[in-house]
Parts: sequence; C-alpha cells; structure tokens
Amino acid sequence: MRYSSKMTTKGQVTVPVEVREALGFETGDVLAFEVKGDHVVVTRRPTIEEVLEKHKDILPAGPPRFATDDEAIADYFDHLPPKNLSDTPIIAVAGSWRRKMR
Repeated sequence: MRYSSKMTTKGQVTVPVEVREALGFETGDVLAFEVKGDHVVVTRRPTIEEVLEKHKDILPAGPPRFATDDEAIADYFDHLPPKNLSDTPIIAVAGSWRRKMR
C-alpha cells in the first residue's frame, strides 16, 4: 500500500496512522532518515533499553560509560551501519530532492 502526507511550512510530516500501526510506531519514537539517491529510508531508532537488551551478552556489567542516554545512543548509531537500523523501513520518494541534488 502507498500512503501520502503533506509537509508543513516547518518541514513536519505526519506519518499516516496505517503506517504507524503497521510498523509499530508510537508517540515519542525517534525516527532516522537516510537519503539514498532519489528516495529516503525512514526507520525507528531503538531505545537505549532495546539496544542494551539486544547486546547484553557482549556489554560489560556495571554502570554505563556515558553520562546520558542521548550520549550512549549517539555513540551506538555512530558505529552502526544504516542497514541495521530496522527490519521494516519506510520508503519515501522525494522528487524535489532529486531536482536540488543536480
């Protein structure tokens, strides 16, 4: 299925309810955007709790190395290949980017 949403003057876009439900997006989720040529891949970034649970077998026990969750998340994503961000990405084609990138 294809869905559309209009961008506001502030650059905001509402993710259609059908897409949010299909992909399990919830209020407060952080989305990551990766430009690939003439389209964008949008994925939900995992929470710090999800990252810690996924990698608990390789992470050291004890207090975290970072002062804030944001620092830990930033470090995690700095070293994570974009293909590993989500199992179910959203693909959005952006014709205006194609024109601006020439």
